[in-house]
Amino acid sequence: MEGPFDTPIDTWRLVLRRLRNDWQLILSIFLGILVATTLISGAPIYLDSLARQSIATTIDSTVARRTDGFLTMVTALRSVPVEDQHVQSSQAAYLSAIERNVSEIHDGTRRHLRTRTDVVALPAPATSAGTRARLVEGFLQYYPSIERHVSFLEGRMAGVALRRGTEGPMLEAMAC
Repeated sequence: MEGPFDTPIDTWRLVLRRLRNDWQLILSIFLGILVATTLISGAPIYLDSLARQSIATTIDSTVARRTDGFLTMVTALRSVPVEDQHVQSSQAAYLSAIERNVSEIHDGTRRHLRTRTDVVALPAPATSAGTRARLVEGFLQYYPSIERHVSFLEGRMAGVALRRGTEGPMLEAMAC
């Protein structure tokens, strides 16, 4: 007479029995991992869109309080080198587009340039002897006449002078 423990158990039968008995637990674990992965992969895009929305909302509300009507145009370019001739040529393209499309209602332009976030090198602190520079995430941003709209609690506005450093061009920056 054979009992339930007399039949040999192979790996496949054991796995199938485990799946059949615990399918609800395995499904909930899989769905949890799927949801967590989806949220983590979408977080950088969400944070970037919040930053853009914050800037656009601030500009729109400020302009709306001070004028009767306004138009905000937000454009994104894949790659524009941060050099004077490229910035000037993109400015000429914007002004040409404004002239062609909305010249009748155009009263003035305030252009805000912001590069994508990238790795930049900062000078090493004076206390560290062996390191040359530290890498941080940063971006370049240009907003004309910002000094009229900002109050500095500490420090001063970054200068416009471009200096030659040992590892390439150097310019002053502000940290917010």
